[in-house]
Amino acid sequence: MSWAVVKPIVDKMVMDLCRRPYPNHKFGCPNWGKKSGCPPKCRPIGELIYLDSPVWAIWTKFDFGHHVEEMRKKHPGSF
Repeated sequence: MSWAVVKPIVDKMVMDLCRRPYPNHKFGCPNWGKKSGCPPKCRPIGELIYLDSPVWAIWTKFDFGHHVEEMRKKHPGSF
């Protein structure tokens, strides 16, 4: 796990990515407007924390390729 002080970039247009079509979801993510942690219900980060103070980011590596392989085994024919 790694961490650092960062300056967040808030771009409200990023949430529009949730509405872009992708395979099997011609209207975008099915969670849009349904889950509390998803747009447009979730609040932007700038409303949750004071962005002029130091912001710590913590991240970990994730083997996305392996995850995709496992999901294809678990859900054959879905991809």
